[in-house]
Amino acid sequence: MNKIITFYMVAKCKSFTRAAESLGLTQPAVSLQIKSLEDECGMELFERVGKNILLTDAGKTLLLYVEKILHTMEEAKRALKEAQDPLSGEIKFGASILSGIYVIPPILGRFKREHPHVTFSVKIRFARDLIESIEDNKIDFAIMGEGDKSQRKQGLSFTSLLEDELVFVTSPMHKLASKKTVPAYEVLNQDLILTEKYSATRNYIDSEFNRYGVCIEPYLELGNIEVVKKLVAEDFGSSILSWISVKREVAEGNLHASKIEEMNLVRRVFLVKRKGKKFLPATNLFLSFLKSETGSITETFGYE
Repeated sequence: MNKIITFYMVAKCKSFTRAAESLGLTQPAVSLQIKSLEDECGMELFERVGKNILLTDAGKTLLLYVEKILHTMEEAKRALKEAQDPLSGEIKFGASILSGIYVIPPILGRFKREHPHVTFSVKIRFARDLIESIEDNKIDFAIMGEGDKSQRKQGLSFTSLLEDELVFVTSPMHKLASKKTVPAYEVLNQDLILTEKYSATRNYIDSEFNRYGVCIEPYLELGNIEVVKKLVAEDFGSSILSWISVKREVAEGNLHASKIEEMNLVRRVFLVKRKGKKFLPATNLFLSFLKSETGSITETFGYE
C-alpha cells in the first residue's frame, strides 16, 4: 500500500522531490518504491521530459485505479467511524409478519424521532426465512412470535420481549359473537380461516392443538393477516389470531374476540440472534430501546 500512495503523490506533485517532502521520506526512498512498483507492473510508469516528471500511458491507467482505491479507503474509514457512533449507522434486522405489522412500526417511529441519523434495513418474512437469514449473517437479529418449540435451532438465543394471547375471532354477526369464552370443540366446528403453515402463528396453533390430539383442517389458508381479518369481518368464516393483531378492530366493533376454553394460548414474542453475536453501538442502542418499549406495553396484551 505504501508504494501505491507514493506513486499517487509523485503523479500529483509531478516531482520526486516534492512527493518525498509531502510523505516525509528521502528522495532515494521514493525512487526505490517507484522502481519496485514498475518492476511489479512490468512497465515504466513515469518518464522525464526536461525537468518535468510525467506519467506514461501505463501510469495514467494505473492512476485511475489508484484514485478509486484511495477514495474507497476514505469511505471505509468514514463508515467505520460512523459504525462506532451509537447515534448513527445502519441497523439490519428482520421481523415476522405479525411483529412487522403490529409491533415494530410504532417502536421504529419513536426511535427515529429520537435518533434521526440511524438508518434501518428491515426484512419482513416468515419466521423460518428469518432464522436462515440470521444463520447466514444477512441480518443481525429478528423479532418473531413463538412457533413450534421443537423447531428451535441450536446456536441461537431466544429472548422474550412480550406476551400475546391467541383468541377466537368472529364477525359481530356470528352466532358465537355474544360469548366471552368458546369451548375448543366448538371453535373446531367453525369454518376457520388460518394463516399459512409457514408462519410462526400457524405453527404455534397447530402444535398446541396437537398436544390435545387434534389436527386442525382449516376452511381456508392465507398468508396475509389483514385479509384474514377482512374476511372474518364479512362473516366469511372465523379465525384464531393474535390479540395484538385484532384488538383495534375489536375495540371499534368490527370484530369480536373470545377466549378459547381449556387452552392456554399465551405465547411469547422473541428477540432471536446468534449466541455470542456482537453488535455495533447503534444496534445495541436500538435493542435497549426495543426492550424498554416492549416491556412497557406487555401488560396491555392479552384478551381482557
